[in-house]
Amino acid sequence: MSDKFTGLTDQELDRLLAKASTPQLHAGFESRMAARIAQTAANNVVPFPQRKAPAPSRATRLPLAAALAASLVLGVWFGSSGQGLTLFESTAETAMLTSGNDFAPTGMEELGNLDADTQS
Repeated sequence: MSDKFTGLTDQELDRLLAKASTPQLHAGFESRMAARIAQTAANNVVPFPQRKAPAPSRATRLPLAAALAASLVLGVWFGSSGQGLTLFESTAETAMLTSGNDFAPTGMEELGNLDADTQS
């Protein structure tokens, strides 16, 4: 495209496009194009064999089931004994102390005060 069309306003471009005519297709163009596409498509097809996913064997199912059962048991145990809560609290405190930041997450100091007030 030449540089003379780059500075057109919207109205100038609309007037220019209104003067443009629709190109006339030669007789039989659509049928020749369809035949050419059909011929080219038939020659360019590369068949890929469909691979089926392997069925899970006992060797893969048993360790997965054991890991799932162990995580369920640990989750129930941590949840019922309260061990999980203290584990996460101590991990968060350690992360905050070792990060070098002087600030606590918003609201943590209020929670500490409430905790001290409610203990007898």
